[in-house]
Amino acid sequence: MNLSSLVDPILRPIKDTIKAMGLKETVLRLSYRRGIPPGLDQETLGRIVWEITAGEVKSVSFRQMSGWKKSGAYRLILRTSAGAKLSLVHKNALYSRDEIPALAGLPITPGLGEYVFFKHSMGKLAGYLPRVFFAEQLEEGRHYQYVMEDLTQNYRGLVGPQDRINLCRTLPDMHASFRRIAAHPDTHKLLRFDRDFTERLLVYCRKSLEANQGAQSRSAIDALLNDWTNFAAVFRASADAIYRSEPLILVHGDCNISNAMCHMATGDLKILDLEWAGWGMPHQDLVSALKGAPAELETRCLEEFSRSQGSGRLDRDLNIYRYCGIQRALLDAGFIGIQILDAKARTPKWFPRIINDSCTKALELSRLLQISKI
Repeated sequence: MNLSSLVDPILRPIKDTIKAMGLKETVLRLSYRRGIPPGLDQETLGRIVWEITAGEVKSVSFRQMSGWKKSGAYRLILRTSAGAKLSLVHKNALYSRDEIPALAGLPITPGLGEYVFFKHSMGKLAGYLPRVFFAEQLEEGRHYQYVMEDLTQNYRGLVGPQDRINLCRTLPDMHASFRRIAAHPDTHKLLRFDRDFTERLLVYCRKSLEANQGAQSRSAIDALLNDWTNFAAVFRASADAIYRSEPLILVHGDCNISNAMCHMATGDLKILDLEWAGWGMPHQDLVSALKGAPAELETRCLEEFSRSQGSGRLDRDLNIYRYCGIQRALLDAGFIGIQILDAKARTPKWFPRIINDSCTKALELSRLLQISKI
């Protein structure tokens, strides 16, 4: 047992309390810089501030919220001539290979989903999204910019088992809200996590793992590659069975707990970072929401999700969940594997561990699917 496994259970409640109370942001305010962040101009910001407060911008400071990309999201603190103090979020989303090397060979291109959801937000869907004051597509599939409300003023991060249960229970209702824009022409351009994606993902991930196998000794990578023929056959057979009988719906694509926030008074949920939004299985979002969850919580959340869907077919939901779990594990392992091979890329120290854990998870789920014979 390593030191982190001993220390984490002690520190986790403290970290969760800090996250829930928003104290982390209070400490981070010391790192703010004066001025306007890259990609945002004074005229646009002035127009937004006038819309909100009927005042002019007097001062601006900002800090970058993204840890491993040059561009990304920034939190802004503004004071206005009307005496108001505002906190906004500016997102300068750039999807280029210079910025994100892992896009090379990736079967899909993220980004457009977030723009489409923000531009066509309405009705019930708007209730799940932050208020967006500015959304612009500078280059389709490559560059988008947004200015939106800062949810940390009234919302907190998700912490603890009950928050995960609530998120998983809410997913079917959230997916139903997505249907409001499903018929819009723009949604036809969104990512498709379909049978063809399954095949291309296998190629992308294997290339990434083989490159990392030569760069570093990773037992989990070796184990997956050594069983690749059987593993890929199970994954393909599962995809064939699922996509023959299950329709694609609009999904978030990356609905992990760091991309959702809970209202401090009402408990209502908001979702963020819809870069990977597109057409897929609803179980994909369940997989994201349960990343890192213990087995007993995973089982409880799957039951809540299945009950909320009203499908009455828990065994079937379990197998689709396992298939989507393999899909996500391969995407994580392949994406991060390509990313860390680029010497110029910003790569957190925990990236290699994610690759290892993803390979282990993919093999484990494959064996379960093989037993169940989906």
